[in-house]
Amino acid sequence: MPKQPAPGAQSQKRLVAALVAVLVAAAAFAAAFYAFDGMSATRSLLAMVGLEDLFGPDAATPQVTDLPEPQLVLPAGMPKEFALRIWQEQVESQANLERLAEGDVSSLRVLGSRQKDDTATLRIVVEFADGTSAPGELGMRRFGKAWYVAWVRGARSGVKPVSESDEGHKLPDAEDVDVELLSGLIASQGQSQAILSEYAAGEIDRADVVTASQADDAATLALEIKGADGEPYEAKLELVKGEARTIPAWFVSRFTRTDAK
Repeated sequence: MPKQPAPGAQSQKRLVAALVAVLVAAAAFAAAFYAFDGMSATRSLLAMVGLEDLFGPDAATPQVTDLPEPQLVLPAGMPKEFALRIWQEQVESQANLERLAEGDVSSLRVLGSRQKDDTATLRIVVEFADGTSAPGELGMRRFGKAWYVAWVRGARSGVKPVSESDEGHKLPDAEDVDVELLSGLIASQGQSQAILSEYAAGEIDRADVVTASQADDAATLALEIKGADGEPYEAKLELVKGEARTIPAWFVSRFTRTDAK
């Protein structure tokens, strides 16, 4: 009689055969997953064993949602053209804003001002640390109860200033502007009314720079403001560095009082 294999040996053979079958199936599945639609194959195999709900309906094709483009946030009544002009004014004033951030400006004097309805114009002189000075004119406009710096003429060399009228001057397209930064700059001007409203009303004679410091992409100037009544008070002017068409540029951010008043 032929010798019968021991029961334990048969079990081992069956186990080895089963493992080989599993490995072959796994290899075939891996090849199918790579060569064909792997997730579809997975769903089919799972469906065979009643586990098709393991993956949600969107597992094979995950949804990719585009983030919304930043929008320009403006105060009530302010047209987009005015906001773009604020941006353009600061971009074209880089020579002076850089000197301001580096502490090369010693003071800004107001020689005279006139206000009519929602506009104000100030004759100014910017004095530099090297003893030189440059005259200019600063225009402001009011929206609601808040005053905003609208334009600057003069007080800079080598750059054609933006005129009081937009006629003949091309403002930047919104696509060329960092709208998040511009929205922040406008909001900061809206929060600087304690000083901007005094400038518009002709109540400030001069602002002297006491100290200037830089840290990362920000600059802070400690100022002494002298009003028409002769009583000085402390203030702070903050600048931030952003980009204008991929070129680093300084922007005036906030102008606030720092005394107890």
